[in-house]
Amino acid sequence: MNNVLTGTMQPSAVKGLIRALRIHVQKNGEDKVSRSVLNQLTFVRRWLETGANPKEPRLHKLNFGPLIRRNAKLNASELAKPLRGLYCTLVAIRGLGRRVL
Repeated sequence: MNNVLTGTMQPSAVKGLIRALRIHVQKNGEDKVSRSVLNQLTFVRRWLETGANPKEPRLHKLNFGPLIRRNAKLNASELAKPLRGLYCTLVAIRGLGRRVL
């Protein structure tokens, strides 16, 4: 997870966030926000695993540090806003040319 704190996105770090969110859902039940965030994280993980450059400038500016430091008390709504921005950025980078969220 240190990779995310330094500003690079790695599939293993995203998997850690997915795991933390699944634990949150098991304890608190699933809602629209947590389901949406989980879908976005899965998209991000797959995108990175296809060989995306984790130091791409737009991704490099994202700061997931506060989210990771609060993993024990993860709140799906805290994840939603930055992940929505990340997802839209990734969609734009991939050239899909539309905002999904």
